[in-house]
Amino acid sequence: MKLLAYDGSFSGFISLIYFCITKGIKPDYIFKFNNLPGLPVIKIKNLNIPLITKYLTSKLGKDELQNIYYAYLSEIENIESFIISYIFYRINNGYNSKINMMFQKIVKNVLYEISDLSTNLIFSKVNNIFFAKIKPYNNVIFPLSNYFSRKLPRETWIIYDVMRSSAILHLNRKNLMLNNVNFKIETKSDSVTHLWENIIRGKKIS
Repeated sequence: MKLLAYDGSFSGFISLIYFCITKGIKPDYIFKFNNLPGLPVIKIKNLNIPLITKYLTSKLGKDELQNIYYAYLSEIENIESFIISYIFYRINNGYNSKINMMFQKIVKNVLYEISDLSTNLIFSKVNNIFFAKIKPYNNVIFPLSNYFSRKLPRETWIIYDVMRSSAILHLNRKNLMLNNVNFKIETKSDSVTHLWENIIRGKKIS
């Protein structure tokens, strides 16, 4: 059984894809570093991302690489192994209708959720700060924040993913990622205080 592990980021996953393609490895299961099993695994470190991206684009095309990103956001259990199986079929000019249909369905579901939230997300404005909570099935906070960075470039806003205890703070035209946060905003009178207290206490801001 081939077990691999990476850091959980898309950059790490891109490195893992490159490793699997160049080594001809189809993993049975892929773990993240923060959830390793009590079994031997191959740990993949992040490599030269621009170089790998260029390599994968030459093999798959820019649009397909974008679809791989969307499928990755689905967070389906062991989605990484499934994506790599799909990539092997594509690169080797093979075709598996079941895998292809499943891959396209996953991508479609993620894109639908991004589109739905982009259209229907409601912000509450408190003292010049826009705040919105989301409970998405997929981990779509990054593409969603990119959309609102273009739509509300000059505003200060926060999009909070309740399901993953993470948030994006848009401040001074830049997006900052906040992990392990828990916003509890119930009334307008205490909103701003709780908002910024949680930002300050955020364990990771990147």
